Amino acid sequence: MLALVVVAPASAATPLTSARCGAAWNATSTASERATAMKNAPIGAFLNPGTIDAKDGSIVRKEPACFAMFVGANRTVIYQGRWVGTGVPTWDGPRINTQPFTLPVNSVVRQNGTVVVHTT
Repeated sequence: MLALVVVAPASAATPLTSARCGAAWNATSTASERATAMKNAPIGAFLNPGTIDAKDGSIVRKEPACFAMFVGANRTVIYQGRWVGTGVPTWDGPRINTQPFTLPVNSVVRQNGTVVVHTT
């Protein structure tokens, strides 16, 4: 009898969570990115896992990603980064959204631009 065993990579066994995205932001965001987020005088942040489209020629595939949204009174500063291995090596952004942010924030923003995520 032949048995087929499929071993998933270690990163696939651990789900991507808001807390892991927050830890990634704290570990790899640059001082400049954190300063830009703080210019918005954020009242909180929303760290969230998701996916982004990665193009390889004509093929588009979904890749795991983290989103860091710093919510201010009149705008939201948004960064995103592709999850690679155990973190986000670089963050893309900022994008600025001037529409009202309708989700509850899930993170406290420290004065240095790092975050404390209070949900998973």
